[in-house]
Amino acid sequence: MSQAALVAACLMVSLATRLRAQTDTAQAPVQADSVAHPTNRSDSADVLLLDVDLAVGSLEPTWVFLQKGQVYRVELTRNDVDLAFRTPARSIMAPFFSALEGNSRPSTGIAFEVYPRADAMYEIRITGGPYGAPTTMKLYRDISRSKARQEVIASRKWDIGMEVAFGTHSAYPIAQASFSEPAPVGEAGVDIDLCFSVRGVAASLARFGGCVVGVGYQSRPSAESSIVWIFSEPRFRVVGGGSGRSGFEAGLITRIGIGMVNTVNVDPISVGPGVYVSRQIRRDRGGWSLIATYARVWISGTEGAQSNRFAIGLGRF
Repeated sequence: MSQAALVAACLMVSLATRLRAQTDTAQAPVQADSVAHPTNRSDSADVLLLDVDLAVGSLEPTWVFLQKGQVYRVELTRNDVDLAFRTPARSIMAPFFSALEGNSRPSTGIAFEVYPRADAMYEIRITGGPYGAPTTMKLYRDISRSKARQEVIASRKWDIGMEVAFGTHSAYPIAQASFSEPAPVGEAGVDIDLCFSVRGVAASLARFGGCVVGVGYQSRPSAESSIVWIFSEPRFRVVGGGSGRSGFEAGLITRIGIGMVNTVNVDPISVGPGVYVSRQIRRDRGGWSLIATYARVWISGTEGAQSNRFAIGLGRF
């Protein structure tokens, strides 16, 4: 290759690198009334996204794009004011934020750490303090705190929470103290559960979840023997859902429990395979679940005792 061609190739690579850098800067997640001022983009330096003078109570909007999973810091030159965020849609939750204290607080004014819950445009307003009082607001993307947050999110293996469920069960007999008398079957009754639950977050665990341990109550009208159950209900997702994604999913369950009844001579044991359908709502930190389950339960205590159980539950993680 000639020297002229080699020089031309080097110039093209250099120009492409510069254009890529300019494009990345243009696509930085900031839109506001003032121009963003990116600073040193080293691994440890914070990035200044916004530097603007505001008046307390001003109706002039200041909009900025914030990214879910990042940590931002807002610094104000007055210490008698507060922040308020407004989102463009009700479905988007406002960022969580808290005032910094101790060494993290600036020598003058006040600072806040901001945790967005969605990628969105947010309107920032200054509240409190004398109406019309001027203050300067600086918004930074905190590089070190953002990295730490990403590591925590990436390393989380389980969402941990509680579930409550209400349902019904079909009639079934339980042996009683007098073996000469038939075991009363009773009638279909109410089923209530409360359990400590988990759901997989890491990719290798995303199909697993369920109630680790819980307490259930089953009424048995006409049988004079309601039952309290200590149970566990593992679940395995077969279709739908996925790691870190909200959505519908369905799969298999196995319900295992031991019952406590005052009027019988044994503590019944139950094993019930079944299925579930759920709507999983996942957030950075937990979320919700709505689940419907069905199980065909075999119960010890009387030979051949079986029961159908159906329940709808709500979980908070």
